[in-house]
This record gives sequence, structure tokens and C-alpha cells, in this order.
Amino acid sequence: MVWSGMDIGPAAAGDFPAIRDLLRSCALSADDVDGVGAQRFLVARESGELAGCIGLEVHGEAGLLRSFAVASAFRRRGVGAALHDAAVGLARGLGIRDLYILTTTVRERALRDGFEDVERGSVPAAIREGSQFNGQCPASAACMRMRVP
Repeated sequence: MVWSGMDIGPAAAGDFPAIRDLLRSCALSADDVDGVGAQRFLVARESGELAGCIGLEVHGEAGLLRSFAVASAFRRRGVGAALHDAAVGLARGLGIRDLYILTTTVRERALRDGFEDVERGSVPAAIREGSQFNGQCPASAACMRMRVP
């Protein structure tokens, strides 16, 4: 997908060192980012340079959006919105009905994007058992859900 000069598509195996570096530069955890198993990652590039990334963990009809970052040089240009839209489209295509997030920084933005606050206990067990709920994100993170349109 090309959007506003950006090329957005699936991450390749060779992208993961740069994705982890980007996440760390944004003060996000990157220890479990590898793109295998339930993880699917999308990346945005401009002229071959990594502009942003977003991860989707697939657990049946539920998914977890995670590891969402935009490089500082590309902020305020719609990269985040384009990545979010692409991830929701991917989730829809995979038959995901509910998307969850844990966030300490973008709660207000997530509310505008259609997420609502939910109790952690209402999240499907397969997601709660993952690394994001077990140490990667702090217990103080907002837990939110969006019904995939």
C-alpha cells in the first residue's frame, strides 16, 4: 500500500533489527519482537527508510495491536494514522473481530480511533497470557478494545 509518499507493507525478516531499534528509540519494549508465531508486523517506508511500524498479534477472532512507533523525522505527517488503518485492515482480512491495546501514551488518540476502556480480565486468555500483559507493558497501562468495523 502506498499512502502519501509512504510505502506500507508486511515486514520482512531482515526488518526486525531496525524495528527493534525504532521501538527502543521511542522508549518501547522490543525484547519479544521477532515477527514469528502470532506476530504480524507492518512497516512504513519512505525512500527505503523505516518511518514506522505496528505489530498485530493474532489470536483467533481477537488481536492485539502492539509495538506501534513512528520515527521522529516522520511524525506529524500521517504515518501513524496510515499504519493504524493498515493494521485494522489486516485484522479485518484475517477475520479478527476485536482488537485490544495496552497503552501508557496514546489513550486519548485510541479513544478517537474507536477504542474503549475495558477491564484486563475481559481480554481473551490467549492475549492475557502473552508477553505484553506479562511484563512488557506496565500494569498501569490502559487496556482498551475496538470492535473491528
